[in-house]
Amino acid sequence: LQPPCEPPSVSGRPATVVRPCRDFCLDFWSGCGARLPLRFQDALDCSRFLEYSTIGEACIPKPGCKESLKLRDLTSRLCDGVPDCADLSDELTCRYCRPGHILCANSPTCIPAHKRCNGHFDCPDHSDEKACLALSPSVAGLPALPSAHPGHTRTSGHVVFNEKGSLGKLCVDNLNTSGVNNSAVLLNVATSLCRTLLFQSVEEFRVETDKEEDVSNYVQMEDPTADQISFVQVPCPEKSVLHVTCKDAECGIQPARVTSGVEGLAKMAALGDWPWHAALLKDGVHVCDATVVHPQWLLTSASCFQGQQKAEWVARLGSVRLTSTTPWQQERHVVGMTKSPVEGSTVVLVKLDS
Repeated sequence: LQPPCEPPSVSGRPATVVRPCRDFCLDFWSGCGARLPLRFQDALDCSRFLEYSTIGEACIPKPGCKESLKLRDLTSRLCDGVPDCADLSDELTCRYCRPGHILCANSPTCIPAHKRCNGHFDCPDHSDEKACLALSPSVAGLPALPSAHPGHTRTSGHVVFNEKGSLGKLCVDNLNTSGVNNSAVLLNVATSLCRTLLFQSVEEFRVETDKEEDVSNYVQMEDPTADQISFVQVPCPEKSVLHVTCKDAECGIQPARVTSGVEGLAKMAALGDWPWHAALLKDGVHVCDATVVHPQWLLTSASCFQGQQKAEWVARLGSVRLTSTTPWQQERHVVGMTKSPVEGSTVVLVKLDS
């Protein structure tokens, strides 16, 4: 668990420690925790470690995932187009994926990085043309994984674009005034973006001065009033960027799929087929399943908990294989349960931590 250090950046950011991910800590604890002196046992609280995530703060996943699949006689999962490792190592050293290429979301196919968001479908599942616009507090905070999968969606941040594999921000120097028309144009852009990201409406938008260093790629709307908005690269001397906050996420949407509903679903579930599915695990063992109905609530059956002694319950989301870890997997502890008031009903609501 000795954490590596991220060296200082050219912009002057100090060196930082990159901590292990939570699952790495838990694996270490289960195998070696009892051998640690008590003073170290008390200090090593895995709940304070980060989950592996493609956005935000980074952590180091457990190494050797690809080798672990081989040792568990799961070599059939190597190079099958379905990520089984948080770092995608099981899919990036395959015959179909050469260096400098990125992995399509749900197929054993890779494309050159410059074909990402180039206006043409290059992946069989069309994933290379999704999430070309996103919200993020910084360009550096966007996923760095070599994958075309949409990944996590933020509710607020600067408008960030991906064009031909190159990341940058939307410049609004030409709209940074208090004019009524300009405000209407910005609201229209914010509304269109929120709906593209599968939110129902805009909560707030504002123009800010971009303070992120090392960003040199900006685009501007060629004609902000046109029906079809196109972008052109600009220098953006004033560094005016658009910050948007969306609200009311659409439920029951399958953003990773080309078609909606059950049409075309394969026998084996792929990532994004059932985004509302959650697996409930008791002390790390799968017991039953649940459905996401709210960011903090799941719907399941009371029989899931009948006869179960007090234990640590965890909800796992974003996974299609219980013995694997995808880059987009999330886990939340169960902190409460509410039974249905209807007599004879076995439905329960399970509350998750935040």
